[in-house]
Amino acid sequence: MSFRSAAKWCLIGAALTMGVVLILREVDARRSSAHPVGESRLEGPREVLEGGETPAYFSYVGTVRGAPKVAAKCGGKILWTYSVVRSGANFMRLHFTDIRDIAKKQYCVVVRDGQYGLKLTYEGKEFSRGHDFWGNAVKGDRVTVQVLADSLPLQLHFTVKEVAFQSSAQAKVESIFQDEPAWQDIQVLPARSPAILKNARAVAKITFIDEDGTESCTGFMISRDHFVTNDHCISSEAECSSAEILFGYEKQMDGSAEWQESFHCVKVVSHDQKLDASILLLDGAAGRSDKWGSVSLSNRAPLKGESLYIIEHPNGEPKVLIEKGCAVSTVNAPGEFGGNSDFGHTCDTEVGSSGSPVFDSTHGVIGLHHLGFIREDSRWKRENRAVSMDLLSRGLLGGR
Repeated sequence: MSFRSAAKWCLIGAALTMGVVLILREVDARRSSAHPVGESRLEGPREVLEGGETPAYFSYVGTVRGAPKVAAKCGGKILWTYSVVRSGANFMRLHFTDIRDIAKKQYCVVVRDGQYGLKLTYEGKEFSRGHDFWGNAVKGDRVTVQVLADSLPLQLHFTVKEVAFQSSAQAKVESIFQDEPAWQDIQVLPARSPAILKNARAVAKITFIDEDGTESCTGFMISRDHFVTNDHCISSEAECSSAEILFGYEKQMDGSAEWQESFHCVKVVSHDQKLDASILLLDGAAGRSDKWGSVSLSNRAPLKGESLYIIEHPNGEPKVLIEKGCAVSTVNAPGEFGGNSDFGHTCDTEVGSSGSPVFDSTHGVIGLHHLGFIREDSRWKRENRAVSMDLLSRGLLGGR
């Protein structure tokens, strides 16, 4: 069994249309840590659709008062509104499908957070072109979708098919050598760590949808436009199109945490299942020096005992640094598909840490983390594994 570290979110089935509301029925609600190992998993509630047309096709009609300004093309009336609440969620994403707009009237679909703050605005033409897409993440445990227009867009139809969210309740975390992982929040690092802080900016959380549900991984910029993560995180165009890359998701001094900017996966440039690595093309030039920057690659073999550090998003939570007890433990280690593609390390990781960069003392990336320790395996019960950057630089990442 492979103990890869993509963090599973809760995936909720919810649906409604303009004029039709489908009622939810919860059929299975359970949370499981799944594996008593370094990288556990979360499984959340599963709900299915149950019939139910209602004669009322809009729940409220009125003017927008006290709300942030929206585009002039949106109009001044709230013609339809629908809220989704998932108590305790860190943030939520909505899946819009079956979008049809024959009349082409001017309107907007907006998404607000629990404080009624305007977070996402889709003008009519942009919204109708999407047909089927996952919206950006909205912080908090409540989102409200509204249709704004001056008059009723009778020929507009869409479905909010699913709601994906990350629960703040996480499974028990285990350390390789200590009672608890010695993770450090990025914002509390001392000023003596400018190189670490620079590298941390280029590391981001990935949220995406795959055949198993909603997942979370980590990745990092290696150039102006190119982003690296694990193949077992994102390798298909469907996963890429659903992915949102969250930069600056770090815990602040007051304990709050919210990402600063997000980007999207445009395409999978290349991927290698055996080396468990993918290169993604992102929009928006996230790796520019005046944005989030990129990391340097250390194209050499690791040395046994050398000190390391990892910047990661364990459990899909805000970005952290692990240095304590973090070192190369095995120089030549088997990868998931055989061959000595990996090296063993003693840096604490969790689900969601897949795709994290492993840095050496010169602050270059020497490995790509992808496998957690396996308690039932006497050989690997005290070590995690990363793909050697020396091998990746001669293959998938050659010339980048």
